[in-house]
Amino acid sequence: MALRPTSLILDALNVRKRELTPLFFMMGHAFFNGLGVALSMATVYILVADTLTVETLPIIFILMSALLLVGGLIYSKLEHAYSPGKVFSIVLGLCVIWAISMRLVLGFSDIVGFVGLAFSTYFLIYTYTNLEFWGAAALLFDVRQGKRLFGPLTIGESVAKILGYVLTPVIVTTFTLFDNFSVAAVSFLISWLLFLRLKKIYHPIFDPPGHHVGPAAEHFKSVGIGEIIGVIRRNKFIRTISVFAAISYFVFFVIQFAFLEQVNYKLKSEATIAVFFSTFLSITRVLNLLIKLFVSGRLLNYFGVKYCLLILPVVLLILSAAGMGEYFSEWGILNFYFAIFVLCEMAVQAFRSSLYTPSYLIMFQPLSKSKRLEGHTLTKGIMEPVGIGIAGVAIWLLVLSGYYRLDTLCALIFIA
Repeated sequence: MALRPTSLILDALNVRKRELTPLFFMMGHAFFNGLGVALSMATVYILVADTLTVETLPIIFILMSALLLVGGLIYSKLEHAYSPGKVFSIVLGLCVIWAISMRLVLGFSDIVGFVGLAFSTYFLIYTYTNLEFWGAAALLFDVRQGKRLFGPLTIGESVAKILGYVLTPVIVTTFTLFDNFSVAAVSFLISWLLFLRLKKIYHPIFDPPGHHVGPAAEHFKSVGIGEIIGVIRRNKFIRTISVFAAISYFVFFVIQFAFLEQVNYKLKSEATIAVFFSTFLSITRVLNLLIKLFVSGRLLNYFGVKYCLLILPVVLLILSAAGMGEYFSEWGILNFYFAIFVLCEMAVQAFRSSLYTPSYLIMFQPLSKSKRLEGHTLTKGIMEPVGIGIAGVAIWLLVLSGYYRLDTLCALIFIA
């Protein structure tokens, strides 16, 4: 009888007892990773909305794309030079160093160049933490477990992000905006220590003997652009899913650009922007958490990956279609587009990590463990930056040509 509440919780989350240990450490790892990411994200979003303009932000996107592409190639080379456990440890150590560096750099100056640097490198850190976390999850759990656990797995992350967004205005008013990075550094450090403990428990999985030795991995030992193009050309599955990743990130970053630009236009002071982002991101993370707890696992089991993967694109399709015509001029066209892009960003924040990303990553699970990591690195480390770069170039050309309009951005999202 004493175990009944635990059994009820396990049944509600669809978790087996033998999965508790890896799930516990991964959820704790996700919590402190998520807290560090949330505090960093809130800080760079506030800085960008307060500092960068419609002319400078697309250029930052293009530079960010190049940085992420180089970062993806470096990660891929590390992945094939060292065991997964060592690569993941390097990534988490880099997160700690980055947060400390941003606190020191931005503490001296928040000029446009430093804000652009913080924004670009934040997405590199975000990409690395995603590759690390989902790479570890792919090694610990098989395809059947993935369908049940990949949604609930990041509950800790959602709770942490809500906490981080709520804490942001408190830290800003009590100390300074840049002290968010100090707390983020501590969070990344704890996450690192939790992973080291997890690695010790599951040492054969994270540090297998003879890593990447044998003919199955031989063709991918030296990773460069030529090798990546070769893998994409040879493998129809990888090719299709890579194009899918590029299109997805094109959409996400066009939405993000329009969202930040509208916040910059509507809200003026740093304090007001901080409160707005705290409220907005907290609400979206609560929705995200509710979806993870009560919806994602059941939808994936009942409908399967294909239909769950389409939920977010269909929502964005409907919202962008509404924004392609000036239907609400009586309300005020700028208020209308502010609402459209706030709703688009809310959909991305609520559905992306709760349903979209787990569905996307489950598609890799039938592959061998080494191929899963290669697939994650190719799509997240290479093709997603390509999508960001295309978004930056498209918006930059619209601004230069004088055709930059909010309904044009909606048309781009609709087509993609």
